[in-house]
Amino acid sequence: MKIFFKTITKAMLFTFTALTQTVFAQGGNAIKFEHLTVADGLSQSAVLCVLQDSKGFMWFCTEDGLNKYDGYQFTVYKHDPGNPNTLSANYIWSLFEEDTGIMWVATGDGLNKFDPARETFVHYRHDENDPHSLSHNDVRAVYEDHTGALWIGTYGGGLNQFDRETGQFVHYHYDENNPNSLSANKIYWDGSLYEDRSGTLWIGTNGGGLNQFDRQTKTFVRYQHDDNDPNSLSDDTVSAVYEDETGRLWIATNDGLDQFDRATKTFAHFHRGYIINTLYEIDANRLWLGTDSKGLFEFNTSTSTYVHYQYDGNNPTGLNNNYVNTIYPDKAGTLWIATWGGGLNKRDSAKKFKLYQHQKNNPNSLSSNAVWSIYEDSLENLWIGTEGAGFNHFDRETEQFVVYESDEDNPKSLIGNDIYGIVEDRTGALWIGTWDGLDKFDPQTETFVHYQHDDNNPNNFIYNNNSDISELEIEAETKIEDIKSELVKLPAELLFELQQAIETADIQAMQSLIEQINNKPLAQTLTKLAKGFRFDILQEVFEEE
Repeated sequence: MKIFFKTITKAMLFTFTALTQTVFAQGGNAIKFEHLTVADGLSQSAVLCVLQDSKGFMWFCTEDGLNKYDGYQFTVYKHDPGNPNTLSANYIWSLFEEDTGIMWVATGDGLNKFDPARETFVHYRHDENDPHSLSHNDVRAVYEDHTGALWIGTYGGGLNQFDRETGQFVHYHYDENNPNSLSANKIYWDGSLYEDRSGTLWIGTNGGGLNQFDRQTKTFVRYQHDDNDPNSLSDDTVSAVYEDETGRLWIATNDGLDQFDRATKTFAHFHRGYIINTLYEIDANRLWLGTDSKGLFEFNTSTSTYVHYQYDGNNPTGLNNNYVNTIYPDKAGTLWIATWGGGLNKRDSAKKFKLYQHQKNNPNSLSSNAVWSIYEDSLENLWIGTEGAGFNHFDRETEQFVVYESDEDNPKSLIGNDIYGIVEDRTGALWIGTWDGLDKFDPQTETFVHYQHDDNNPNNFIYNNNSDISELEIEAETKIEDIKSELVKLPAELLFELQQAIETADIQAMQSLIEQINNKPLAQTLTKLAKGFRFDILQEVFEEE
């Protein structure tokens, strides 16, 4: 799935934002954590988006600046009124990276083009005296289509197509006297801009319905709700557009889910009156819909039939709560359903639900029935985030939970118990987010990495050699085979130990082993890659050894 996957990811990563302090394990060993928070260099605790760029660096959009994390420390980019090459505003809505490495930053005060190599920003803002400037400064969405054209969605100024060569914007906005204009000027976010397989661009608006853009005539076909037409769009507020694996177009509105028939230009309506919290496509014919009060729908898109799962107090194997927050299928095909107030549900192949709930006198039970996030890592470990009761690791064999919670008497415990986001990066580390801070968890060592920041010293713990690392990365990525040819000349035992250190991201062990390498250029290359936290490149180097 394309857009809904993206939507779910953004919602989950939004909460990556903000964790702090360590973790106490109920019914298990005490685990020490170090965390990434405002005190460590993160510029602000409310993170609106997270991106891992093509070089492996982590980027965090906050309400107070753009953050780059290299595995050791943060570099923070903020607006400086005395420097025109800095960020135009500190409220960052979204981030998009081109294939060239150039980044586009959507802010509350214009669009920014960021060059990571030079660490400079070029601003694009609305200018009343320039008809080719950005149409509105509240930028919510940046989308690149198959031709490479960049589309900018604003909240109040409609849609813009940006010409990178001229630096000019072509405006598409609502005109009350032109029925072929964009139907409304408020575009929500990335999910509202969508290109289907045929190359057609679809635009969802707030209050104006759905728009289909004709690239030849530069006009729009509007699809809006009509009380007198039962086959019209169900509601004029469109939050997302999605084309499934079979080519059917689905529209999420404020009044259920619509399927659009391109031939007849009509909409078929499903689940009218329902507020759909989450959607997941498991295969070509099944959509799973989670609602806020009506349970779970298993929707067969081919037959337009569905199975409705709702709470039934007399059914011990049924869904245990009607408020479904998250739907998550693991690699084994088991479907995990997180509910608000009912805990976690596991749906097996027999279509029965096994219930896991918090038990007051059982420290190895789920820590809370309010489950917000579920994540299965690459080793098939299952992690559960709750609201108000911390972070859980579920052991499938024993069917017990290890719980990590905040402890006021332990400065190294988890700072907040509201866990909304869990994601694994390329190295196998887990990023865990709450409203209060950000943690990076190493499942191998069961430790969290924390970097202290001194507010009185803005240069503290900021890595100042990024350009050198960036140049090295480009060189390493183009000469991986050369590095491999030198590695095979190392003693077998040293090569094996070095590979193990890379797989476990053990920096100290790597440093010790690299010191034993007599080939100075090779040692310098490995050292800089490790220092730049480029384990993705290092692992690629060792893939065939």
